[in-house]
Amino acid sequence: MAKRHGNKVHYQVLLSPHRSDLLEQEADRRGIPTTSYVRELVYRALEREHPAYKQAAAEDELVRLAGIRRQTEGRMAARKVA
Repeated sequence: MAKRHGNKVHYQVLLSPHRSDLLEQEADRRGIPTTSYVRELVYRALEREHPAYKQAAAEDELVRLAGIRRQTEGRMAARKVA
């Protein structure tokens, strides 16, 4: 079952031990955390398999940029108060 985590959704996935070892080895080889590598693999599979992927990615980027804008505005407002 997925849980909301801010603007993102958290999934928990169980993997078999030997294949998870392969996943960890490949992430280490690339020099990135295993969870980042898993996310990259999922996004690549979705891009390959789902026709609406580009639209979803564009909408996600808008959400990300809006979050950055809100964070910047909040910091600027805090500086004005101080």
